[in-house]
Amino acid sequence: MNRLRGSGYREKGQFDLALADFAKALAIDPANPRTYANRGLTYIRRGQFDLAVSDLNESIRLEPKAESFYYRGSALLELETYEAAIADFTQAIGLQPPFVDAVRLRGQAYALKGDYAAAIADLDQFIGPEPSTNGDAFAHYLRGLSHSRLGHREEALRDLRRALQLTRDAELPQK
Repeated sequence: MNRLRGSGYREKGQFDLALADFAKALAIDPANPRTYANRGLTYIRRGQFDLAVSDLNESIRLEPKAESFYYRGSALLELETYEAAIADFTQAIGLQPPFVDAVRLRGQAYALKGDYAAAIADLDQFIGPEPSTNGDAFAHYLRGLSHSRLGHREEALRDLRRALQLTRDAELPQK
């Protein structure tokens, strides 16, 4: 009950109430990996990435699930711990293929650490064979930046133009 209510509070942005409910749930069942994962996600949304990693470590220790590796990878990415983030995204992808959001964030981590060829490979997989159908401007931007760093001028321009187009389209008022 407390875990479910805590998740509801988190989705409403009521993080203090969510954390209080997760603490109550853990007092009742201190070995529940879902509660640790939910509290870890709450810490991520609150910007407390070190606390998120701690809870997600416990969730993974109790039950190694793709979702927990993904969330921990997300927190590690925010902490600029790129190698560990890449390892977690790789685990998530291995446990739940195709985990496309993990592929995207792993591509982002590769780009931020300067492994542009690996970033392009992941972002190619995320964006897919028909770039016009993928509306993720940031993924196109990262792939364009990675192509630019590798001297792939035409590919870089294509992706950066697509990112700009998607950004402009998102800013247009909806009728």
